[in-house]
Amino acid sequence: MEKALNPFQFVVIVLAGWMNQRQQNVIEYLREENRALREQLGERRLRFNDDQRCRLAIRAKGLGGEAFDGNRHASNTSDAASFASQTDCTEVRLGSPVDLLPRRT
Repeated sequence: MEKALNPFQFVVIVLAGWMNQRQQNVIEYLREENRALREQLGERRLRFNDDQRCRLAIRAKGLGGEAFDGNRHASNTSDAASFASQTDCTEVRLGSPVDLLPRRT
């Protein structure tokens, strides 16, 4: 005898599926935006300041080994995490989570 889903389980499953799809759409958009921006840069190298390197290194460390798919400047998380030293990133780590969000100009 099969057990039927109760309404709460059904709502949770539908909500989780919707959130997953939304996240996938955001990821696809950001990847395409990065491609477009890299096309505009051409062959020039991306130049990051210390604050940007720290933020990227912290994010890369949180992603673990599956972070990069072979982009041209950062092939794995150990490369990205090595951009910033412990002392360089101390100030970023101690800041509020809002500090890690990109700033609008």
